[in-house]
Amino acid sequence: MPLMGLERWVNAPFRTKAEATYRSASAAINVGLGIRSQQGTVGYSLESMMINAGRGETAYADLDAIDAALLMTGGVGAGALVAWDTFEDAGEAAGEVLSQ
Repeated sequence: MPLMGLERWVNAPFRTKAEATYRSASAAINVGLGIRSQQGTVGYSLESMMINAGRGETAYADLDAIDAALLMTGGVGAGALVAWDTFEDAGEAAGEVLSQ
């Protein structure tokens, strides 16, 4: 039994990264289609991040990425950092695509 607890703890960053990647892709699709999520949700923050990155407003995009990470993880430790890192990568990619 103790191994299951350890296994769950070790795999947590991978699950968080997978969820963050999925949410980033969903937000990118919404931005591409001109759809916005409900304000105050992770999707809305990610969509705002991508829109701001496309406009070159990187400071606002960074704040939106932090907001999304905290909303997604509840602000809990390493998970928030993993989510934020994933969202930052997605924001940079979306910024390059949207600025063209």
